Amino acid sequence: MATAHSPSAASTRTGVVPRLPHELYEAIIAFVPSRADLLQLCLVNSLLHDIAVRYLYCHLRLKDFKRAIGACRLILKKPEVAGYITQLEADFGEVPDWIVHQWPKPKIFLHTFAPAYCRVMFRAFRLMGNLQHLTFKNTSPLGRLPAKNLALSGIASQPLLEDLEIHDGPSFSIPALQKSAIPTLRRLAAFHEDAKYLIPGRPVIQFRPLDTLLEEHVPGCLKILSQSTGPLRHLKLLMMRIDGLFFVRASAAIPDLVDLIIHSMENVEYTVSQELHMPDVLNAFQSFRALENLELHSYYDRPAAHYFPPIGPLGRACPTLRTFTIIDELRGDSERKRMPANQMWRDGRALTEGDMEWWPRVGFARTPPPRPGAQVALVEWTE
Repeated sequence: MATAHSPSAASTRTGVVPRLPHELYEAIIAFVPSRADLLQLCLVNSLLHDIAVRYLYCHLRLKDFKRAIGACRLILKKPEVAGYITQLEADFGEVPDWIVHQWPKPKIFLHTFAPAYCRVMFRAFRLMGNLQHLTFKNTSPLGRLPAKNLALSGIASQPLLEDLEIHDGPSFSIPALQKSAIPTLRRLAAFHEDAKYLIPGRPVIQFRPLDTLLEEHVPGCLKILSQSTGPLRHLKLLMMRIDGLFFVRASAAIPDLVDLIIHSMENVEYTVSQELHMPDVLNAFQSFRALENLELHSYYDRPAAHYFPPIGPLGRACPTLRTFTIIDELRGDSERKRMPANQMWRDGRALTEGDMEWWPRVGFARTPPPRPGAQVALVEWTE
């Protein structure tokens, strides 16, 4: 007799699926990329329905406020669906200025963004206990609710949350979070004002601030990053300017960095050509215990290749440093250097400068194809 979990015991809707182990069906459906195909599988029979619906709702994208409310009403009617959701991207849509500032408010604004609808959404958020990735964008419609709702209902109720992105900020709701909330947070993208409440005491290993760090904000930001229990391994910054003092401070605050990417709003030619081989900076690079990749995006007066001879000592000061990338955002030129290498090779032959072609905003040096239409080969960097 077939058991309740066997394929032959599944109640048929439009047909009977072959007799296969449940784990095999699970593995097959996991590779179905199209949501339309998953919807079709839900209609085959109860067995495939139960498996396909988990993958159908695993990654939920809410692109505007109206769709968000519709999805949340479905979740409230079928709470078991909330347990399938592990990734949620909630984008509530921009509110046009003419609606925000017009008085009296038009019906579309009063009805669509009414607090009653927002409360429905937050009730659904509380049911999503298996969320691992959460993204909030364009949360201006939520501004009519008490400020604490976003934190207390949307974030604090997620014990398994590892990735958090808050693209609107700084948010006045984040300070309401308790220190025990989201204990498994690993990756964060937010304004640095929100980061001072989200990083300390949590195992954050990757941080990307969404605002530009002014020079006076750098010491405070590094102090916040040093309070991660991760420790912090990957950091991407947008800064007004970079100088040698930044690397001295960073090596003391976050010595376990592996990847450091910095976008500078000012020309950093002097920093690259002069300050990076000063004694204090070289001593600071000795304090980086695991730094492998350093990438600087800025505006330069000369080609990127001009700056590599002066920074050769960095490879000796930091033995773990593998690549140093300079990207000229103005011209779109980029050059990557393998540390402490001084020579590029391809097919066992040393390349000269004439062999190189710079590709914009990529950071990888490639050689031109030997003939039109041929495949472009990556440059091999050897020590």
